[in-house]
Amino acid sequence: AKAYPGGTEVCDGVDNNCNGVIDEGMSYVPVGGGDVRVSGLDQIQAGHGGIAYSGEFYAAAYAGQKDAWRTYVKGLKSDGKTQFGDSPITSVPSDTFTGPIVWTGAIFGTAWEDRRDNDYEIYFNRIDKQGKKLGPDLRVTNADGFSLHASMIWNGAEFVMVWDDRRNGQNDYRVYGQRIDVEGKLIGGNVELTGPNIRAESPRIAEGEKTLGMTFNMVTPAAKKVGIRTLAPDLTSPSQVITLSDDSAVDPSIIWNKDRYIVAYSKRPGGVPGSSIWGAVVKEDGTVLVKEKMLTSGAKFARTQWMLPLGDRMLLLWADDHDGNYELYTQMMSNQLEVISPRKRVTNDPSDTVAPVAVFGPEGDVGVLFDDRRTGSWQAYFTRLTCVAGN
Repeated sequence: AKAYPGGTEVCDGVDNNCNGVIDEGMSYVPVGGGDVRVSGLDQIQAGHGGIAYSGEFYAAAYAGQKDAWRTYVKGLKSDGKTQFGDSPITSVPSDTFTGPIVWTGAIFGTAWEDRRDNDYEIYFNRIDKQGKKLGPDLRVTNADGFSLHASMIWNGAEFVMVWDDRRNGQNDYRVYGQRIDVEGKLIGGNVELTGPNIRAESPRIAEGEKTLGMTFNMVTPAAKKVGIRTLAPDLTSPSQVITLSDDSAVDPSIIWNKDRYIVAYSKRPGGVPGSSIWGAVVKEDGTVLVKEKMLTSGAKFARTQWMLPLGDRMLLLWADDHDGNYELYTQMMSNQLEVISPRKRVTNDPSDTVAPVAVFGPEGDVGVLFDDRRTGSWQAYFTRLTCVAGN
């Protein structure tokens, strides 16, 4: 009933006019009401972590500084109003910095960096719908050297986490992984996922049909590169590393979209942000479908990107200075990284706005968490996007 020749295309995941294109011409635009500050008004400064949607409300993770840095989770209704207030995840007398948060269908799982053990280690806990922890913090890493930059998914049966680690020496960057069961217990031990000569850091993980896709930085004194490697769901059988860019590429993100991994990243030539966000497309078997390609244009500096999969296309969010200062924008892209609909401005404030992370919310809306300096210091904010067809 929703699909027939001559039908009006709307944002519902259906080819309403039967021309072979789903949600033709759709784009995501901000919902009225303005941005909502997530971090508490008593925070000197703050920075966001991940965001998840429970089917009823969003859960936003952030780190805030009063004396030391602490990690919090805050519940947000679909319009950004408070579902539950700042729930402290850490209260130790040392700095902790937030990370990802995911929804299992019943509870949330979150991970963070924690210095209670003299050097930074990765910790994990499960959180209920009221924002309360379901048990003692689980220490995931226990080794010399910093453990940082966790990324995590829920695969329907267990949590799978990756991070970078210095346990083999301060200048020996490697990525490790860990499986955690639904009860919050470690499944086996830490698994080394990259070797000594790759210098891999800042990993991000996504789940494909048969594999996990993991993208990461590869930083040497001479170059900044972005690579990808696939793994079996149990973190075994690593593929060969594929270098997607060796041209000052940094900070990759990854999604699985229909039948392929899409990786997006920025560049830092000479140590400053480049002018565009870039991307590449890789199949599960390692075939590179789209080599390094420029995704955005029109700015002097571009940095920090996020993607959401939509099947035959994907939504790209990023920050650049197209309109003067850093603002957030969206752009619809095909699976071949062609622009389907041009950039749409998301934020509008004289201060800099960067680092979007996003998740699908109610009725196809998108909840976006980001950092902004509109009060004079960096703080975490939330906004909501809705799908509009034909714009």
